[in-house]
Formats: sequence, C-alpha cells, structure tokens
Amino acid sequence: MEDAAKASERGSRALEIMQIILAGNLSFDILDRYSQENPMDPDNPVMWFLLSMGMFFLTALTLVNYSQRAAAAADKVLMMKFKINRVVDPMKMQKFVESRDPDAEAYETMQTKNDIRKICWGESDAAAWKIPGRQASIPDMVLLYDHNFGFLFQVYMTVMKVDNMMTDKEYYACFENQLREEGVIFHEAETGREASMIKLIDEEIEEAAEKMSQLNEGGEVESQPDEESGK
Repeated sequence: MEDAAKASERGSRALEIMQIILAGNLSFDILDRYSQENPMDPDNPVMWFLLSMGMFFLTALTLVNYSQRAAAAADKVLMMKFKINRVVDPMKMQKFVESRDPDAEAYETMQTKNDIRKICWGESDAAAWKIPGRQASIPDMVLLYDHNFGFLFQVYMTVMKVDNMMTDKEYYACFENQLREEGVIFHEAETGREASMIKLIDEEIEEAAEKMSQLNEGGEVESQPDEESGK
C-alpha cells in the first residue's frame, strides 16, 4: 500500500508539471494570435521575451491556483458508507424512495431472481437531519437494495464538512429513524426472519453459480423436481 501511495503521489506531481507546460503553450498561443493583429517591434526582442515569460507565469499561476482551490473544495466533502444488510418491506421501501424524488435510478435483474436497485437522491428535509448540539449538512444519498427479496444492502452518504458536525453514527441514526417512521424496516423481534432471508439469498446465489459452472463445463443443467406436483 505504501508503494501504491508513492506511485499515486508521483503521478499527481507529474500531472501538475503537465498542467504548467500546457499553460505555457496556451499563453504562447495567445501571444501569437495577438501579435498577428498587433505586430511587435522586431528590433526589440528583449521586450518580446519578457512579455512571453510574463504571460507564461500569469497563465500558469492562474491554473495552479484554480487546481488548489478545487482540491481544497474536495477536502471539505465527507463520504460515508454503511453496510446494513437488513430485511425491509419492499413496497414501503419503494414508496420511501419515490417520496425522495430520485435523481438517478439503476436496475439489475440477475439469474438468482434478485432485483438489485440503486437509487440516488439529495435530501431536502433539514429537520430530519438535526441532533441537538450538533451541526449537520443535508446529505446526498445512494441506496442499494434488493426489491424482490426485500433486502437493504448498503447506503452511501455524501456531506459537506462543517464545524461541530454530526458523527457517522448520528447520521445513520437519523436515517434509520426515518426508515422506522415509514415502516420500511422491521423490529428487532424479527431478526429470525432476517437470518432466514439471508440464508435464502445465499442459497439462490449458490444454485445459480452451480448452474453456470455446469454450463461452462459443457454439461446439462439438472432440473429440480417441483415439490408440490412431484414432477
């Protein structure tokens, strides 16, 4: 990991040098276009050289300053990832997501009968993200869940850093409270159902992997008899 970090640092420095070189090319192109319309005194090359260098340093300084400001703005953003792995009510989860007016949605249907959905939206209710004595910025959310099995996998939150801001646990507590209020997640008494649901999903994944392995080996997939009809 240390070698990877050093390689990334070297790549970042090389990119900064490349930006300065491109800034020089841009400044010289600007001067060239300007000199075509307003010819310089050919008998005074020193002035032309000083003007070229001044334009180069001005363009490079502007570009580097912009890059530093962009990097500083990126440092003010905090990204949080929560692995939840809980059973949810799929219909109430769908209503919960639709009430947030999603910005983007992605769907993936798998051979294991999973209906994986990725939903992105920006929160607008500031009151739902307040804890006494803490400063909070409203997060942008990314939700990953299985609509078919009713299973919530992960939640991503992106917030702007502020002074005396809420901790990651407090952000998650606010989100969980919203899910409970709208009946999306079940009570702790139903942890047995969560365990059975996780086992069911694992069995479906193993069954699909076994079928794919048989197909790759050129064999035929064995069909399972219907338990109800006995066929």
